[in-house]
Amino acid sequence: MTNYTLITGASSGIGKAFSAYYAKNKENLVLIARSKEKLQTTKAEYEKKFNIQVKILNVDLAQESAPQKIFKEIQNQNLLIDRLINCAGFATSGNVYDTDFSKQHQQVMLNVTSLFDLTKLFVDGMIQRNRGQIINIASSSAYHPIPTMAVYAATKAFVLSFTEALSLECRDKMSKY
Repeated sequence: MTNYTLITGASSGIGKAFSAYYAKNKENLVLIARSKEKLQTTKAEYEKKFNIQVKILNVDLAQESAPQKIFKEIQNQNLLIDRLINCAGFATSGNVYDTDFSKQHQQVMLNVTSLFDLTKLFVDGMIQRNRGQIINIASSSAYHPIPTMAVYAATKAFVLSFTEALSLECRDKMSKY
């Protein structure tokens, strides 16, 4: 079984930066994003330039069952995820009462629910193997409420709190990289 680093939000921003870093360090990658064309371009570039294996999954993590589909596909391909990096996320702005409900709901699904689901789905195997790393990207917005960005700040507060607690829970369960 070959080891992989799984990165969400891998087609741009922080996720793309993480993917470039681990590709340069010869890590095999599973890249997840909504932009299939960007993923295909990145896959071709990394495989040619760094001689690594890159799997891509074109998935919208704001959809309810997306993390379970990803986990099932990883199992079907017999891939071993040693590192999970949750970078996917987005922000809405405006007052909660006059900002589109579905956009705010999708923001919670992506920034909180999919991050939790992916973490839970992969952490169990990491603990069984006593090896793994999980990196969840929060924001300085996690430290204080932000009027007109209330949902975003709240989702990032969840990410920060959840990740700090998870780190303490797992500190003696997984070897460090």
